[in-house]
Amino acid sequence: MQIFITIIAAIFVFAIVIFIHELGHFIFAKLFGVRVNEFAIGMGPKIWKRQGKETLYSVRAVPFGGFCAMEGEDENSEDPNALNHKPVWQRMIIVCAGAVFNVILGFILYMIIIGINPTNTVPVVESFTEQSQAQAAGIMEGDRIVKLDDTSVHIYNDVLFFMQRADGSAIDVTVERNGEKVVVPVTPVKVEESYEYFEDKVVYTMKQNGFIVDTQTITEGIEAYRDKAGTIESSSRYLLGFTPQTQERSIGGLLYEAFYNTIFICKVVYVSVFELITGQLPLSQLSGPVGIISGISEAAQSGFLTLLNFLAMITINLGIFNLLPIPALDGGRLIFLIVEAIRRKPVPPEREGLVHMIGFAILILFIIVVSFSDIMKLFV
Repeated sequence: MQIFITIIAAIFVFAIVIFIHELGHFIFAKLFGVRVNEFAIGMGPKIWKRQGKETLYSVRAVPFGGFCAMEGEDENSEDPNALNHKPVWQRMIIVCAGAVFNVILGFILYMIIIGINPTNTVPVVESFTEQSQAQAAGIMEGDRIVKLDDTSVHIYNDVLFFMQRADGSAIDVTVERNGEKVVVPVTPVKVEESYEYFEDKVVYTMKQNGFIVDTQTITEGIEAYRDKAGTIESSSRYLLGFTPQTQERSIGGLLYEAFYNTIFICKVVYVSVFELITGQLPLSQLSGPVGIISGISEAAQSGFLTLLNFLAMITINLGIFNLLPIPALDGGRLIFLIVEAIRRKPVPPEREGLVHMIGFAILILFIIVVSFSDIMKLFV
């Protein structure tokens, strides 16, 4: 049953994300009078098709992928309605439309997800934890955090994301208090948690700045952890030491939260790519198709709302990643169009095609490597 749910959920997620992406290309191609030869969802043999006035609409057997085949997309065509005969600004819009539609879908999904909950968490101080560094530094209850160092804070996820990358050094916390902005330097507390597994118990320990502040011995329900006997799991993080407020939902708040959640996911993608390139993020932390399907499976088992949240993240990820200046992706094609706009003449199609072919090969190799890493994780 679990496998069946995973398959249905994976098809649901991939089909919607790809359909919306290709629909963006399709709508603007039609809007600018470009001849679209085929609009397909899926890859492989056709299992359904219908010929329109000029476009063949099809559904293919493999429910992953899809395409919007435009006349003159990869070659010079004599057809006056071919893509290669359209002004460069129109081609830029058509190329970017797929990614933009993915991001818009993410925004709409976040409006649905956030709108279902009557309240939302905001970066406003509700109360302080014990031995709070934020309280000791002078932050007060009711303060709204608007900036951490030079990073703007709009939603509580911005605080969480910043603190995940904190290194223990002092942070300039800018808060809004009584209509004024106040900067408070705060040195976050280092919290270390460990779980030591035994045959008959689990010992939990929490430290703050190296001092034990909590320890518990768990003896109930440990059957599920027997295979971990003799091991220790530990993690550490930095905290400012406050609990955020929850506020009742409003229409304005809904739009605000949905917009900045969408911006937040976009930021996470670009930060992750930067950290990957600079070596700060190991390749093992990335997920390919296998990892995504595993994530879809877990999300589907957690409920439809969780699956929608996963879908929102995936569609925004796809949109933003597609706009990266990588050959074979929309961002790579956009770079060639920018070069054409500057030079006032296109790059020879055979040269552009060669670059995209090499980029595609590297991209496939990268996906294989990441997928292999995903498979290895399943056996750990």
